[in-house]
Amino acid sequence: PQQWEEFTRYNWRRAQAEIRSGQRLREAIYLTLCQVSNDLEAQAQATEFALRQRKHDFEQALDELKWQKKQVKADIFLLDHRNNV
Repeated sequence: PQQWEEFTRYNWRRAQAEIRSGQRLREAIYLTLCQVSNDLEAQAQATEFALRQRKHDFEQALDELKWQKKQVKADIFLLDHRNNV
């Protein structure tokens, strides 16, 4: 009986230690998941900003090229008109 009681207490202490260890592990996993989630959100926002900036730069360059094309066509028209007059 005494040996059984000591064995039972030993197992109970081991079980409690495992429970605490499991709780610490779950907390560490939860904190890691939160950090990863925050990091991914920050990266997504940075990527979205970079893409918006790139799109804006592209649209500006396209507008500039369209304007230059219009100016070149106007210059060609004027030169052609002067040569024909």
